[in-house]
Order: sequence, then C-alpha cells, then structure tokens
Amino acid sequence: MISISSPRAPITGSVQQWARPYRVITSRKQQPNDAQAAHVPKADTVQGVHGAGGYLHRMKLPGFRPQFKFESDLKGTGITDRITELLGQENPRGLWLKNAHYHILLSFPRRSAEAWTPQMDINFEELPNDRTLVRCLIGPAPSIWMLFAAGYIGFTLLSLTGITLGAAQLMLHQTPWGLYAVPGMLLCMACMIYLERTGRERALDDMRFLKEFVDQALGCDCLKLAEEQAL
Repeated sequence: MISISSPRAPITGSVQQWARPYRVITSRKQQPNDAQAAHVPKADTVQGVHGAGGYLHRMKLPGFRPQFKFESDLKGTGITDRITELLGQENPRGLWLKNAHYHILLSFPRRSAEAWTPQMDINFEELPNDRTLVRCLIGPAPSIWMLFAAGYIGFTLLSLTGITLGAAQLMLHQTPWGLYAVPGMLLCMACMIYLERTGRERALDDMRFLKEFVDQALGCDCLKLAEEQAL
C-alpha cells in the first residue's frame, strides 16, 4: 500500500499560483525515520515509489502573465545557443525562436496557434558578479492582453460615469437613467473575466510545455531555482 503526506511550503511572488502542495510518496515497508524526515526539501517534491525523485511543479491556474526570474552562470548567448540547439534536435511542436540579442521569444507556430496560445519571453541582464539575471514571462500575445486591459479600464470608467451621473440625477429628482447602464457594464466585465479564465485554462498545457522545454535546454528546473533564489 502507499501512504501520502501533504505538507505545504510557503511560496512567494507570482510563482505561488504555479505550484501545488508537494507529496512525498514512500512504501510502508520503508518508512523514513525522523532524521530523514527532517531533511525533506522545502519545495514541491514528488518522489516515486522506486526512489526516483525530482521537482515537478504542476501548475494550477497561473496569473494572466506569470513571470519569474533567476540567476545563471551561463551568459545570455550561451542560454540562447542551448535553446537553439534543442530546437534543432527535439522540437515536436515546431516552436519558433526570435532572437534579439538580450531578448528572445519562444512561440508556437502560427498555423496551430489560437488567440490564447502563450509565448515565452526571456530577457537577459549581465550582472557585476559575472552571472546573468534571466527574466521569464509566459503569456498570450501582447495584442490579446492589451485588449483585455483596455476592456477592463473602459468598462470600469463607464460604470463609474453611470454611477456618478445617476447619483446627480437622483439629487436633482430626475430619472436616474445613468444608473441603468451600470448592470450592463458589470455584465460585460463578468463576461471578460470568464473569457480570460477560460483562455488561461486552455493555455495551461502550452504554458507548461514552454517551461519544461526551457528547463530541458538549460538542464535545471528554472521555476524551482527562482523560488530558491527569491530575487
């Protein structure tokens, strides 16, 4: 039989929505003693029944444009070369790479992309300690999130305008027709929130694929490294 314990470790920053409580799975025949239990890592860890462990960050529903950053011993050109090399060797989904020196963009081909298909922006910054600060951002195309940002702002302003106008009309003992538009604006905002959340759910597997592809190229779990460094 298998026993599962689920302690929860605090996670800070935007990464908080990306991880679930870790599970340490062991056989009843080989229960860890107190000394071993004290050395359980404070991170999301999944250890197989056969003892093969690793850090597997299984995202729930991340933010609209989740981002994280970490330091690396590799230079920006070295990171780009590793990703480019992996694209040529193992690229089952035909990812594209746009290289602009200290900024690269990893995206899916347009023929298979949808409105919510994510892309991964990776920026490099050379540090005085001869290390490189790597900033990663995963999200939809800029035109999509700018459209939603503009929609939220527009509907909010229209709602406030209707409330202000309706309150003034009430004080003047007139028909408060300004208030009639407020429910419609709130309904539109609710529809946008629903569409945003649905789109994020549909894009979750693609977001995870981009992260794991970069992990494989760099030979590390970038999200776990960002959590440990907490920059």
